[in-house]
Amino acid sequence: MVFTESVLDIGEELKGAVLLVPDDPRLLELGRFIEKECGHMKCLSVLPDGSGRDLLYALRDIPLRAFGLLWRADLEEELLSGSGPEAEVLCRVPYHDPESLFGRPALCLLSRHGPSWRDLPKVPSIALDRRYPNLARDYLRYWSGAYRLIGSDIEGPIGWQGPFVGADLALSLVGSPEILERTDFRPLDRILDSDPVLIRIGQK
Repeated sequence: MVFTESVLDIGEELKGAVLLVPDDPRLLELGRFIEKECGHMKCLSVLPDGSGRDLLYALRDIPLRAFGLLWRADLEEELLSGSGPEAEVLCRVPYHDPESLFGRPALCLLSRHGPSWRDLPKVPSIALDRRYPNLARDYLRYWSGAYRLIGSDIEGPIGWQGPFVGADLALSLVGSPEILERTDFRPLDRILDSDPVLIRIGQK
């Protein structure tokens, strides 16, 4: 994984703070990079499940000046829910992961009927990744009445789940191309590139 150094532009602001990071290998690697380059920062892994909601509440409740590192898709999902603390995005942290299909995780609409919208059935069935119901709803609101929802409780990437098998379309996060190789789905629409983002809740 190759990181850009744009995060160093706010390095002085990060010094002396705590950095909260979900227990995600890629985010932990980036957290260690930030900790090393910025100095005087403690990088903590606090969230075994990588929950965006938990990270926002941890940032709100910690009695220290703290920042969080989260995937953009997870942050956008929580902000769309409107039920958690409001987060301020300090910066997006572009990076390139050679093992990812798009160089980074990406929320995609996937099709098993070919690369063109013209290949779809008139009313296609669609299965959703349960981790992103609000992002899915926001995307699909333009499709009112034009699809048949057959599953919205799929947990985890598409290649891990049988319930996707009966769908014409699937809306899921795509990382490694190996996930798609286990199925006959292919990207139809790249909805959101999920770069890491540095965030904070208010001022401490």
